[in-house]
Amino acid sequence: MLGSNSQRSPRDLAPLWGQNIQLSYEHLPFIKNRKGNYFLFESQFYFPGLFLNHSFQSSFNAQTGSGIYAYNIEIARASGYANLAPISKLYNTLLLDYRFPIAYPDWEIGPLAYVKRIRGGFFTDFENIGKGKGLRSYGAELKTDMNVLRFYLPNFVLGGKIIFPNESSTKNPIFELGLNFSL
Repeated sequence: MLGSNSQRSPRDLAPLWGQNIQLSYEHLPFIKNRKGNYFLFESQFYFPGLFLNHSFQSSFNAQTGSGIYAYNIEIARASGYANLAPISKLYNTLLLDYRFPIAYPDWEIGPLAYVKRIRGGFFTDFENIGKGKGLRSYGAELKTDMNVLRFYLPNFVLGGKIIFPNESSTKNPIFELGLNFSL
């Protein structure tokens, strides 16, 4: 994995400028009945947004596998499709995200939570570019960064996404709720 990032302020949602590249190769040469190999390429590029503390992220990922690795999915899928059956084998994805802070309220919700930041974003995702019909989606997200029960760590992120699949068979929006934490 190669990477170079420059995050200058805790208010930055992502590095101002940055790039991360990862290459991976897997195979089992010493097990005769387990033939196959797997190659993975992941990249992330960060750019400054239109205003202070805004961020634009572009991520291109590719994978190819054969034998026992033929149907591995190690790269991120288009938003909204992670729990749906794929319409074809996944070869690559292009994920574009624009994120921005909305407010820094410093709200204290009794002893339960302390809300540090509310942030939003827009995204569009593509699967299997140049490989026939691939899945596409776009949408918006709203998240909040908080501490729970007056503990400084872990940091919690509570949020939701509204995803609009760009497929004729799926016209209803998909809603996702998430709770993440980091130490």
